[in-house]
Amino acid sequence: YTTPNLQALRVTKTQGVHISFFHNKLISKIPFLNTIIHKTVATHSLQEILKANKHFKPQYLFISPIFQTQTHRGAKALSRVELFKIINKANLSNFILLGGMNLKKMKQIQRLDSKKRIKGFAGINGFLLPE
Repeated sequence: YTTPNLQALRVTKTQGVHISFFHNKLISKIPFLNTIIHKTVATHSLQEILKANKHFKPQYLFISPIFQTQTHRGAKALSRVELFKIINKANLSNFILLGGMNLKKMKQIQRLDSKKRIKGFAGINGFLLPE
């Protein structure tokens, strides 16, 4: 499930949830959150990453946008330099990259990640095959 459908989490005894950081104040008050096994959190800055890790202890932290995307026009993309500054300061190793990603870009970024902190990527258009 994705937030904010909190009632569904309780009723279905959900084992996994993706938390939008925009809902973090609401989510952090859920008494049964610690019973959910698999948690991921969408983040956009070092501050969000640190708060998400402290409050939710997620299995993975999604960080975005790495590149410009068609689905989020106008959102400021991180540069590779900025991405690695954030990852280094966060001192965590459970990142999934979002935003304009595809396999080619992922391989390029992973070559720069000597500590293997970036575990994968997700996206919308990066998975579409040419017709």
